[in-house]
Amino acid sequence: MTEDLSIKPLEIRQVPVGNAWAWIVSGFKLFKANPVMWIIILLIYLAIIIPI
Repeated sequence: MTEDLSIKPLEIRQVPVGNAWAWIVSGFKLFKANPVMWIIILLIYLAIIIPI
């Protein structure tokens, strides 16, 4: 049982510019669905990262 460990080059895909805006909007929708959870996660992250 051998694995294929060869490294494949990255494939660059071109997508429409509108995809970037849709990605940002979907991110804000995720935040607006439960902002308290995201703020708590951010505070926990900062509490861990700042001392480091």
